[in-house]
Amino acid sequence: MDKEKTLKIASSKLESKKTHRIDLLRQLSGMDLDEFDLTIMELAQAQKLELVGGDTSGMTDRQMEGLIKFDGNVFVNIVWTGPTPAKGRGRLARDGRENITLRLPQKMVERLRASGQADQIVEEALNGPSS
Repeated sequence: MDKEKTLKIASSKLESKKTHRIDLLRQLSGMDLDEFDLTIMELAQAQKLELVGGDTSGMTDRQMEGLIKFDGNVFVNIVWTGPTPAKGRGRLARDGRENITLRLPQKMVERLRASGQADQIVEEALNGPSS
């Protein structure tokens, strides 16, 4: 099975919806230490996921060993940057917009900023085309 798919299946088994603890994901993936770390780093370089920090103060030494350490940083969680898995997908409603979060690929954000029309495009996505 594709390693990315294996990790997505493992992350769907976690209770968390957006950020996934690396040590728990490692356990569920069934991958050995080196294979897991290499896969995570490849997916991060391909911008399919982001490595993020987190609070380690309540973690045991064993849990800490399951985290990813790179370039002097300790990464506790990952966040998928691609399409949101089905369990987390929602609808954009024209009312109640105050709690909407959109995650766009970096290249799309750069294109929006370069166009000078980012605010207008987001407004149209929420409210439909202006007259």
